[in-house]
Amino acid sequence: MSDAEKRLNELNKDLSSTNKNLEDVKKEKLDIEGELNKSKSETLDLEKKINEVEKKITELEASLKTSSEKDAEYKQNISNKDNEIETLKKDLEQKDTQKNKEIETIKNNLEQQIAEKDTEIESANKNIEAKITRINELNEKLNELEDIASKGEEAPTVIEKIKELMEVKGFLSDREFADLLE
Repeated sequence: MSDAEKRLNELNKDLSSTNKNLEDVKKEKLDIEGELNKSKSETLDLEKKINEVEKKITELEASLKTSSEKDAEYKQNISNKDNEIETLKKDLEQKDTQKNKEIETIKNNLEQQIAEKDTEIESANKNIEAKITRINELNEKLNELEDIASKGEEAPTVIEKIKELMEVKGFLSDREFADLLE
């Protein structure tokens, strides 16, 4: 196997590894989206609890109208429940803000990683194209050399030497070719 083929295989392995990393990043993004959905579910549960607390407040207000003796006690309960609601709302808003910041940070990191991987893939593709071009050039040169060698008297000897050099080095320089012709 020539050096160019080995390098091409290595580049293909690198490309496969990069693609696997990209898939891992996409999987991590799905996991984060799952966490976001879980947070939304928790938010809905908290809102449901808030609605239940507000319903209780309404019931307490109705009882308050019928019982003037417990008016002050009910007002205190309502005030406490309002405070609890406000505290829950603030906690909920704080958690939502924190989760949104975390999600935005993770999203930005993922986008940056994807951009980096895209750049790496593009660079690897350019390297592969350059290697393919070089291999084609070498093949053309080999064909030219075989044509020239077939025309000379010492063609079998020259071709054997060219093949030996190609097996060892993978290419033949102009100087080596000139030396063989002499």
